[in-house]
Amino acid sequence: MADDSGGATGSADGGEEKPGRSCMEDVLDFVACLGRGAVATGSGVKWTTRYACYPIKESVVKCYDRNADYQHPYRKKEFNNLVPTFEVTSDARFDDLLHMRLAGLPLAGPLAAGL
Repeated sequence: MADDSGGATGSADGGEEKPGRSCMEDVLDFVACLGRGAVATGSGVKWTTRYACYPIKESVVKCYDRNADYQHPYRKKEFNNLVPTFEVTSDARFDDLLHMRLAGLPLAGPLAAGL
């Protein structure tokens, strides 16, 4: 009983780590850190490339479209001016009087009698 070193219940590597295991964990942590950094860097490069290249891409597409319209005028997307069109306009005075009536304000003027 004087010797409590563990005897039959303990083993040689029960309380201590192997020296290689600690080194292996450190290397794996380092590789994981590099991997996370590479993914973050790739994401940043992707975002920057998108926003930096978009104006250039749009200029190239516009140039291509202008050239295609010049070389093939029948492909232009133009509407024939002989097609009848219509517009809906409103009389501003009538709208003002209508809003005044809906708001409960007193009406005045020559159009007020018609409402």
